[in-house]
Amino acid sequence: MGVPARKTGKNLEKQLPKEIFARVHKQYIININHIATLTNHEVHLDFNFVVPISSANRQELMENSIDKKILSRFTK
Repeated sequence: MGVPARKTGKNLEKQLPKEIFARVHKQYIININHIATLTNHEVHLDFNFVVPISSANRQELMENSIDKKILSRFTK
């Protein structure tokens, strides 16, 4: 579920803990604890919520944002 925010995405992103939240697309910042599956083009979150993921942000998510052990269950 989206939460309306009056702040810009960049300002909001700076205030969120990087260990928990990650930008996956220009319009989306997600809580990584709610990732169900990860594909090349989409992140499937709990409650059947699907958001697009850019290739640049996917790579960063894979390399930096999430512990490798957690991500390994999504790698196909």
